Amino acid sequence: MKNWISIICLLGGFLLGFRGLGYAESSSTLTGYVKELGTGQAMAGVTVQLYNADTLMGTLTDAEGFFSIPEIPFGRYNVEFSYVGFVSYRISELLLSGRAGRELLIELEEQPVQADTVQIYADQRWDPRNEAALVSGRTFTGEELSRIAGGLDDPARVAARFPGVVASPDVISNNINVRGNSSRAVLWRLEGIDIYNPNHFGQLEGSSGIVTIFSQQLLAQTDFFSAAFPADYGNALGSVFDVRFRNGNREKLHGTFQVGFLGLDASLEGPLGKSKRTTFLANYRYSTTGIADQFLQIGAIPVFQDFSLKVHHQLKNGGEVNVFGIGGNSVLTNLAERDTSRWDSVVGANVERNSNALTGTAGFNLTLPLLERTYVKLVAVGTGISFNNYLYEFDRNFVPDTLRKGETRTHRLSAHAFLNHKFSPRHTHRTGVLVHRLHANSFFSLPIFSATSSDTLYQGMGDSYLYQLYTRSQFKFGSRWRFHVGLHAMHFRAIQEWSLEPRLGLRWQMNDRHSFSFGYGLHSQMEPFYTYVVATSSGPGERIQQNTDLGFNKAHHFVLSYQWRINERLRLSGEAYYQSIYKLVAAQDRPVTRLGGLDFNFESYDLENNGSARTYGIDLSLEKSLDRGYYLLVNASYLNSKYRDVTGTQYPSTFDVGYMASGAAGKEWYLKPKGKKKSRILGLNLAANFAGPQNYTRVDLFASLARDLFTFDYDHPNTLRQDPLRQIDVGFTYRVSRKRISTLLSFQVKNVMNQRVFLGQTYDSEKRTTGEQFGTGFFPILSYKIQF
Repeated sequence: MKNWISIICLLGGFLLGFRGLGYAESSSTLTGYVKELGTGQAMAGVTVQLYNADTLMGTLTDAEGFFSIPEIPFGRYNVEFSYVGFVSYRISELLLSGRAGRELLIELEEQPVQADTVQIYADQRWDPRNEAALVSGRTFTGEELSRIAGGLDDPARVAARFPGVVASPDVISNNINVRGNSSRAVLWRLEGIDIYNPNHFGQLEGSSGIVTIFSQQLLAQTDFFSAAFPADYGNALGSVFDVRFRNGNREKLHGTFQVGFLGLDASLEGPLGKSKRTTFLANYRYSTTGIADQFLQIGAIPVFQDFSLKVHHQLKNGGEVNVFGIGGNSVLTNLAERDTSRWDSVVGANVERNSNALTGTAGFNLTLPLLERTYVKLVAVGTGISFNNYLYEFDRNFVPDTLRKGETRTHRLSAHAFLNHKFSPRHTHRTGVLVHRLHANSFFSLPIFSATSSDTLYQGMGDSYLYQLYTRSQFKFGSRWRFHVGLHAMHFRAIQEWSLEPRLGLRWQMNDRHSFSFGYGLHSQMEPFYTYVVATSSGPGERIQQNTDLGFNKAHHFVLSYQWRINERLRLSGEAYYQSIYKLVAAQDRPVTRLGGLDFNFESYDLENNGSARTYGIDLSLEKSLDRGYYLLVNASYLNSKYRDVTGTQYPSTFDVGYMASGAAGKEWYLKPKGKKKSRILGLNLAANFAGPQNYTRVDLFASLARDLFTFDYDHPNTLRQDPLRQIDVGFTYRVSRKRISTLLSFQVKNVMNQRVFLGQTYDSEKRTTGEQFGTGFFPILSYKIQF
């Protein structure tokens, strides 16, 4: 009860802070650049129209493709870009609520023919930036992150609302599993190049953690692909996040400061130099989750901080140079219970753990138009992760046992270059190459058979190279047919293996409302690099590198898609998919793979490429973009996911949930004081995730007692099931736009039904028994943002 009183008092204090503030008539600015898709050339003379029920404004782009619309009253607007012979581009319900304004980068697509019967618009609401993506692609903006309830300004949590995505049963985690695939099958790309997992408190690879390093203040537009993605992307078996940072403000210096239960968030942006061609955008976050722990009794204290930066320079010929970087540090401390009388009732109360992760990425990209129809892009980056995990158990005299210790240092230097040429309005081609220099240094040790002796489970260090080449073409036949064909090739020098991966996409635009699409892709993914270089114990004082010959995991993706645009802002879509996974890395002597039965010992097993899996399902989605103050997204899915071990025995995968349903909805009310313009917006947002139970493997108590070590029952993997997922989130926002500053009060509650899903069993070596692990329950988050 005291917790609720504190929350209500804090919320009331924020609301009272608005009292007495004047609401002067205020305005914002919209700026940006327009380029031609396929050539990268700046487009002059493009008509830019901005409108809503009360306002109509417009302008034309100049010789460098730049436009600026000043003195725009605060509010939401539709923006349309049009040019004769090109597909019009629309942005719906763009929010302009601060003096900093917004800057947009728009690419217009040339029409192969002048259509009489089919009116085509490129739409920022749904269509990915990558024009080769004809199926299983979705885009979302930074503003959507702050709008969706329970999203916590996190791209991964927002993606959990999309069809075919299995959300984490623990609300404290942003782990997602796409169409039956493990989170290790996710590829993250930033500013055009692959990076390591950008999540705080996450795995070394893939996508999992508590929250991403990307602050919502920096994000422009993110493409999310759930299957059969274009040839640009490789070394990913399941899905892709392609993230772009926005540019800083080119007119004046502006800042944003946010404080909330999750921490402090501060950003600064503005021009560098008098020419206004160079801008910067910087952001720093520091968590204050120790305060939240006093309310929620999480049981551990996660602390994180991160810094992000983008410096943008616009060249006169339409090209651009960007310098970017992210860095984050995560510390999780779980202290043992000092009251030994509670050890008998709380499993794991005598365990003390400290985890520390440091990750960083820094690089630049250069986009340069060469000829009238050709441009080149070059990206270079260094990215790495350092991960330390220490754990030990106390006896009744508070004497710790032998330290369980894991440390991994892994980094890579990467370069990506591609040449894009537009042969005609009907044919655009791109060819690119990626080169990665890999390094890893990893080891893991734990107690073995006694509290005073230990064994190094695995250790190793090494270097190698990964090469990727791709080529793709897009063809347009009239206004109704689009065809994409591509090839991605990958070579891992450590194992001297090549992978040739064809990609194919076809779309038939039956009319201006209905379309059908088909997509196919062969996709490959290597194991985390340290898996290949570590050596495991083969006897007293002996070690062997047993996994140096592992090949790529491979998968065929087939997708059949239908889309009905019921009206300009409402669409119904459905996709049927089938994924056949083969050469799946699996253990020789136990039924564990990347899709089921996985545990922390995986890298120490003798592994081979003789596992397999198959997933299939149907995704349905009804989506209404924000219009007249409200939006809606409702999804329903069926998923079947099974895997086979090296013996050919079939098991359900961890994510074989059967059914899924998710949704998000919201309503905004414009509060208009008498005689004043719209300067206040009140918002209510709801979101929900429902899914069948995920599978888990019980602890083998007898084997754990014999080894004095946590051991799964490998003879019966994934035979137990969690409770079905039933999570509902609610969020309230109150936005006030004034002449000099704008404020946003946000209050979100994750898991309002307080469902604590049973996640699985644990083993307590001090009591020599098993215990139960549950997810986090009711989780409120309050924040207050000021923009100036």
